[in-house]
Amino acid sequence: MKKLIYLFSAVALLCACEQSDVIEQPNQGGTASGDLPEVIYATVADNNDKSDKTRTYVDGKKVLWHGGDNITYFFDFFHGAQYKYNGEDGVAEAEFDKVPGSEGTRDFELSRSYAVYPFEVGASCIQDNGVEKLQVFYPAEQNYMPNSFGRGANVMVAAGKHALDDNLRFRNACGYLVIKLYGENITVKSIELTALGGEKIAGKGLITASNDAVPTVKMTDEGSSTITLNCGSGVTLGADKANATEFWFAMPPTIFEEGFKILVAPTTGMAFEMQTSMRVEITRNDIQPMAALQYTPNAQSAKQLFYTRVDESTDPITFHENVEGKPFDVKITNHYYDDRLGKFIIECDAPITEIRDYAFCKTEISSISLPKQLKTIGAYALATTKLRRLVIPGNVTLIKEGALINNRNMPSITFLWGEEILEIRDEDDIMEGVEDGYGQFSNTPLDTIYVDRNIRYTDDEGGEHAKVGNEHGLFGNRGWVHLTIGPNMSTIIESMFVDCDIKKLVIPGNITSIGKNAFFHNVPLEELVFEPSPTNTPLTFGNSTYLLSDVSPFYLPNSSAGDKLTTIRLNREIIYTCENVNSKDNGLFSDRRKLTTLELGEQVKTISDYMFAASEVLTSVTLPDGLTTIGKHAFADSPQLASVTIPSSVTSIGNSAFEDCEALSTVDVPTSVTTMGNDVFKDCDALKTATLGAQTIGTGVLYDCDKLHTVTIKGTVNTIGKDAFYSCGALKDVTFSPSPTNEGLKLYCQTYGASIQGPFHDAPLVSANWDRTITLHGNSTGVLGLFEGKSALTSVTIGSQVQKIPLNTFKGAGLTSITIPANVSEIECDAFLDCDDLHTVIISPSGNGLALYHQSDDYGPFYDSPLSRIELGRTIRSKHGNQLFSPSEKKAGVFASEESVDEVTVTIGSNVSMVGPYMFNGLNIKSIEIPSSVGEVSHNAFNNCDELTIVTVGAQIVSEGAFYDCDALQTVTIKGTVNTIGNDVFYSCGKIKNVTFEESTTGSTLTIGYQTYGTDEQGPFYDAPLEKVDWRRNISYTLANKGAVDGNDEGLFSGKSTLKTVNIGAQVNSIPPYTFAGAGFTAIWVPREVTSIGDYAFAGSSLQTLTCNHSTPPTLGTGVFEGSSLRSISVVKGSKQAFIDAGWSSYGTIYEWVP
Repeated sequence: MKKLIYLFSAVALLCACEQSDVIEQPNQGGTASGDLPEVIYATVADNNDKSDKTRTYVDGKKVLWHGGDNITYFFDFFHGAQYKYNGEDGVAEAEFDKVPGSEGTRDFELSRSYAVYPFEVGASCIQDNGVEKLQVFYPAEQNYMPNSFGRGANVMVAAGKHALDDNLRFRNACGYLVIKLYGENITVKSIELTALGGEKIAGKGLITASNDAVPTVKMTDEGSSTITLNCGSGVTLGADKANATEFWFAMPPTIFEEGFKILVAPTTGMAFEMQTSMRVEITRNDIQPMAALQYTPNAQSAKQLFYTRVDESTDPITFHENVEGKPFDVKITNHYYDDRLGKFIIECDAPITEIRDYAFCKTEISSISLPKQLKTIGAYALATTKLRRLVIPGNVTLIKEGALINNRNMPSITFLWGEEILEIRDEDDIMEGVEDGYGQFSNTPLDTIYVDRNIRYTDDEGGEHAKVGNEHGLFGNRGWVHLTIGPNMSTIIESMFVDCDIKKLVIPGNITSIGKNAFFHNVPLEELVFEPSPTNTPLTFGNSTYLLSDVSPFYLPNSSAGDKLTTIRLNREIIYTCENVNSKDNGLFSDRRKLTTLELGEQVKTISDYMFAASEVLTSVTLPDGLTTIGKHAFADSPQLASVTIPSSVTSIGNSAFEDCEALSTVDVPTSVTTMGNDVFKDCDALKTATLGAQTIGTGVLYDCDKLHTVTIKGTVNTIGKDAFYSCGALKDVTFSPSPTNEGLKLYCQTYGASIQGPFHDAPLVSANWDRTITLHGNSTGVLGLFEGKSALTSVTIGSQVQKIPLNTFKGAGLTSITIPANVSEIECDAFLDCDDLHTVIISPSGNGLALYHQSDDYGPFYDSPLSRIELGRTIRSKHGNQLFSPSEKKAGVFASEESVDEVTVTIGSNVSMVGPYMFNGLNIKSIEIPSSVGEVSHNAFNNCDELTIVTVGAQIVSEGAFYDCDALQTVTIKGTVNTIGNDVFYSCGKIKNVTFEESTTGSTLTIGYQTYGTDEQGPFYDAPLEKVDWRRNISYTLANKGAVDGNDEGLFSGKSTLKTVNIGAQVNSIPPYTFAGAGFTAIWVPREVTSIGDYAFAGSSLQTLTCNHSTPPTLGTGVFEGSSLRSISVVKGSKQAFIDAGWSSYGTIYEWVP
């Protein structure tokens, strides 16, 4: 609630003052004793009781509530509770909600409830001789608003009817002084208003409030005689009197007995000072307008000097005896009292350039107007006077020792702009009759200082000032001071304001250098503002010293008791010159116990070392765009800092920058950062999510962040130092994003004493997204894996930049499935050792093979895993050491398992060129299809697959023992792409019933091997109880030892009494010897393409009927049908005689049939 809005006109005001009664709010009867109400009702609307006058109307303008207004509430035993209005702007009646956690304190029982606007933490209710009084604070810093007072400037109070009343009617407790200024091309930065009689117009006041009477105000001695009206970036004045700009000052009811002065500071150029000595009264709820003034920079007459006396005498003063009647460097021509001006005038024969030593010392002057060309104020020249204020014009270049000491009535001094540096000399030997004190202003109670020029403070002879301590600062040990720094000053010298009590300190952008100890021990400092430099020039800032140690410029001994700084608004690059910043004691703004608001502007490029370390109540920080550097320990040890936003302009973050920020929950370090120091987020106990983008990250970056859950390492990170995740006992999710340049990441291991551990040793990882090459460093043993031992790690996604899975990467991990993408070309030894829960392995298709190392004990890489699903998308080249490795044992197969699960599903893709030896040894595969794109199924590839029942093979070569001892195998299909089947392929496959040899895609002959048993050589299906054979291509079949097949056990399908069905295809040209010897089928069709039938091919079989689709009989070998049951031979009509002539009739009756 901060602005007044115009009603329609002065006439309309009369109607507005006669509004209806205030609308009664709910809960009119109050709240039950013992509980603060959740909501109170506040109105600024006037009622119809004209005797009450107006409460919040101010000369045609009306005060209204605005969203965000806060008030202080006193209720029953509760003192100082905070309530906030959260509604829309511009209402007269509003509901205020209690602010959680701001219930105030319990104190004496009140006779009635009270409320104060604006909310002030220090507002209280006291008892003064049995009368309850509100202790409030009238703001000494106010903000400009067009044609009104600024937000929070207007103090209002309300008093209830009883102690539990929560329906309150507010009354203004202020009056208003309006200054009007005009001038061409003038922009005002601030205006300082000072009571010449010392009246208190800001600070602490006591208000007596009643429900049925206007409030009365009494200011305390702790109040201030000065109000500063800040105009933000500047207010441009109206060009002429008719368009003068109004500046409002809200203050307690006051009478300026001796008038007041204003000091107007422009954004550029010389200040303007004007004063009036007339009596001015400010009454409650009324406006006191002043006549419009033209802005004219101060100029003094060169030959004249004006002054006033403290008494009513019109006799000119007598100068100090030491000057012998010659107070100036020129001759006095006239010295008289001017009734019209009410001042004494001294006129000289030439411009005055020097006031000599002691000239006005111990005189009764109360004010003095120094001449235009004055250069020097002599030693003790203005000492021990009755001066109440002093303006030093810009032409003065030297103030000698003791010139201004012992002015016990002077609270205000102004230094106007001058081109040359002003030299002020410290006094050394105190003049006789003057108490020893503190420097040039000893025993001078300054509380208002305006400085708009550079000053050099020297010893009493003009040499370098060698003394240190608060008593030797230029304005040292002032107590309460209202300081305004003008737009032309550039340097604040060493110890200049040491031990001054400044509540709000504004450093304008024109200041380029602040010396050591300049503001040391400023206990009451609440707000610190660094305005931007108009030329973007950095500010050089020196540290303070305490007990011979370097400390912060704003260091407070025992700061826990005295620190009041709540707000820092910094929009300036600062070069901090402390030589050894190494603790929270000497950071620029470190060790603040009350800092809640930190605003950083675009000119801030560097957060220096320890700059905001140990900010105990700071909760959030948004770092500005343009910031490049965050120094070491910059925000460390800030226990309530829960949120920090780091912009993409930052390039460097120093060691421990946020260490021990115990409330920080989320961090995101942008990819712009090139270097990140050690321990940056160490011991951030509440940190749950961290995203890191710095190119180089030092050691211990997230050390002991014991609630950290999720970490994302961006692709720009090249190096992460050791112990990055040490003691991160809650870390479950980690992501390594791909590198934009495809560079690898160096990740250092964790140390524990003398031992080396994996980087995630302490983290119970559950999921990992891994999308870049990572090399472990500091791995002296060379055997630590990236995710080794992560038994809770069940989900891993491997991205497109990972080319190799290094040694022990997933050793002991809790993986349940893994997909190896096409880009991975190598998996090193023991990568999946002890993965006891891994059931799914998917190897994605790729034109390139995968080099897969075996376990260090020669077991297969997945030997410990209970695989149930395998998708093989490309060729695997088994390796051991640096050599290609052909497993010769069952345990060494790529997917061989110590103990197979009940059912395993295997898919072999079109990019697989070879199925390796013992690859699926012992797995409980139910069926398998090997595509024709496979070049070779290596020896024993499916050895001991005891649950395998169906096999379809398209590989060109099926090597020795490929399906050895698959004792549940029932159906085998050999596709036409198969060229070679080795020996013992179906050894001990005692349940094969159906075999199909599909037609060759090229018409080629299939070479098939035999089965061995000791030294014996047997048919390839010797152990199989075949029932059906589909034979659709030529098969070449010989034995190793004797070449030709000559026994019933040696034929291709011989001895198969169970064989009931045989289909012979058109590509078969010959039936080899003993092929069906002893077979159990009774009939067979022999296609016309068969031109020969070998020896004993059907010998001893159950064959009864043979049908030939031939016109020319096939050539018969020896004993083809010997011992068979053949009775009937059917031949194509017209070919019977040919078959008889070929001797077929000896085997059965020949019949002709029509095809």
